[in-house]
Amino acid sequence: MVDEVVTCFLRHRGDVLLVRRSGRVGSYRGRWGAISGFAEGDPLEDAWREITEETGLEAAVSLVKQGEPFAFEDPQEGRHWRVNPFLFDAASREAQLDWEAEEGVWVSPAEILTRDTVARLWTSYERVAPTVEDLRADREHGSAWLSLRAVEALRDRAAARAAEAQDGAVAARRELLALARDLAAARPAMTAVRNRVNRAMAAALEPGRDAAAADAAPGTPQRVLQAAEAALRAAIDADEGAARETARLVAGRRVLTLSSSGTVADGLLTASPAPARVIVCESRPGAEGRALAGRLAEAGLSVVVVPDAAVAWALEAEQAELVLLGADAVMEDGALVNKVGTRPAALAARAAGVRVLAAAATDKIAASGSSWSAAQEEAGAEEEAGPGGGRAQRRAPLFERTPAELVDGIVSERGVLDRAGVAGVAREHAGRAAW
Repeated sequence: MVDEVVTCFLRHRGDVLLVRRSGRVGSYRGRWGAISGFAEGDPLEDAWREITEETGLEAAVSLVKQGEPFAFEDPQEGRHWRVNPFLFDAASREAQLDWEAEEGVWVSPAEILTRDTVARLWTSYERVAPTVEDLRADREHGSAWLSLRAVEALRDRAAARAAEAQDGAVAARRELLALARDLAAARPAMTAVRNRVNRAMAAALEPGRDAAAADAAPGTPQRVLQAAEAALRAAIDADEGAARETARLVAGRRVLTLSSSGTVADGLLTASPAPARVIVCESRPGAEGRALAGRLAEAGLSVVVVPDAAVAWALEAEQAELVLLGADAVMEDGALVNKVGTRPAALAARAAGVRVLAAAATDKIAASGSSWSAAQEEAGAEEEAGPGGGRAQRRAPLFERTPAELVDGIVSERGVLDRAGVAGVAREHAGRAAW
């Protein structure tokens, strides 16, 4: 007989929730696990049920990934298991644990490898952990979110290799270097992905720090793990700092935005008082502006959605006081690389005399000497038939460059940066890119 179960990892600020199973459960008493339970029908519905019953966080979590199920036999428990792994992002750590758990802790996933856990817990986590392929395929999230996933992918692989025997250290080092290069290059238009991987690897390969410890020598899995953990914490702090600065600037104002920048969204949602009005361009292709508008409206903000082509009209009709953009990259000269539609919005704002700011942590500033091409990312080109039967090529660019002279400043965790401030940060990033 095979027992089918769901295993649910809840993630918050790069950590996951582990619970120590109580003496009242039927298996693995006293051992650490994720939120789990028997699958009685649809595994996803069962996963939501377990989260509701065991944490009370169902309203604060969102599904990120459903992993491939796997089966195994545990002779010690005398059970055959089939595991359905899931990963959820949690907006809160305030879990209300039920009788199945004695305690819960939010820790780095790397601790799964060092704690006394239920069988195959790391296998379950690996099925839902971020990967290079996830980064390349994702068209839903912004660069800040994806850059955190890139560093997590590096951290997780380093943790796995650090837990293995040291006789494979050379091969492990080569594997981690190759993974870091792939992660840094996974999304060419998203500078934060590259900068945050560079920060971790530059620290991991630095010869002076902790070199006396054999397992923390430059480039070893343990060193990469430590550096990735530190880079992840720094990145989260930077994103939250940029969102706080953004919230201060949008409080009580009428703001126009587009696409779905996480930093912009967090600033709008946490501003006090709330923005008087948020005008959101729908942001085609993808129309992710609509999703942002729905999220803001659900939180009680006054929101209106307009077509991208109506941006000039909206600035006037809605009496916008500020255009607040996201940024997938900020170039050394202060130019923005962001979702297509950014440049028309900035041009319209300049004509209307409305201030234009871009919300972005400093990790989104490209290293000195970096370049960007309009062909780096595109949804794809195809032919479509016209009314008369002719064929026309249809293209759907995702990003475009907006000149620095159309942008009044970059709202970062360090405050509002002018062009000189941006250039200084670009030089800092260049120093970490040589690894």
